[in-house]
Amino acid sequence: MKAKNYTPACALLLAASFLLSACSNDVEEPTVTDSFQKIETSYRDGVEKDPATFTADKNETSAPVEHISALKEKILAEINSLQRTQGRFRVQTTLFDGYDVGVIPSGYVGTDCPSWSERITIMMDCEDSQSATNITGDPAGSAPWSSSWSVSWPNKNLTMVFCRVDGRLFHRDMKPGDGYFDYMVLRLGWQSEEYATVVTRYFDNEDSGNDNNYIGDLSPNIVNSNTTLSFYNYKGEYPHTGGYSWPELGFSYGVFGRHTNAQCCLFTSGGARVYSDDEDSRNANWLSPSNWYTNTLVANSNTTMYIARVK
Repeated sequence: MKAKNYTPACALLLAASFLLSACSNDVEEPTVTDSFQKIETSYRDGVEKDPATFTADKNETSAPVEHISALKEKILAEINSLQRTQGRFRVQTTLFDGYDVGVIPSGYVGTDCPSWSERITIMMDCEDSQSATNITGDPAGSAPWSSSWSVSWPNKNLTMVFCRVDGRLFHRDMKPGDGYFDYMVLRLGWQSEEYATVVTRYFDNEDSGNDNNYIGDLSPNIVNSNTTLSFYNYKGEYPHTGGYSWPELGFSYGVFGRHTNAQCCLFTSGGARVYSDDEDSRNANWLSPSNWYTNTLVANSNTTMYIARVK
């Protein structure tokens, strides 16, 4: 074949055409994640948050529905993968044969988690701008039960404390009382609890300088720049059929439940309403099952959790 000769100008045009073609072949179609890109930054030692952010104007927006659905599917798949590959993993979790759950200890002196248990602490960096995170009483107007949970000042972040206990001691039909009591405990094991439904809540925490942290073995829950908590939800029977007594664990504790449901508790006071002001910008909170209803947890762009002291 006869060799072709190109002028310098033609060669330059051919090179440019080749580069443009190569670039066009490397371009990928935008995905759901690409179209919704949150800028999340982590806290760095020695870098303090600007106090002005705590009083900045609030402007709450939601993430696209398709992004939330994709995120939900990804995280639930991650939890299921852990279950298949690890069963129940560390030394502490073999104490209760994988039936481990978390209850909420009292904040009173000498009533922390006992030595046979494990203390698990989760620190959530809630929304910075005019944060409304708070703990109040339940019913409204009453003093909150003095649990071990707390809200920091001035950034209003939420610290949650749990004690690892044996989930086989809990049932859907607890007494005292003669009626329905709906309650939840934190899921810390992989074994299925009888008559309990697994409910998972994803908290979209503060995006800027995120300071989330945790202490203890909290699997299958996840804490990174956001927080995913998994619960066992017990739906009480109605009419009441006799029921079980709340287990004696050697310390004062509570569960997620409405203290205004008088059936639950021996105490005339001892309830708390915990409100988490979650990320304002493109909030991606979700609940699974999405249509699950429980009066112990109100899940929307922010999160309300109710605590009832039962022992």
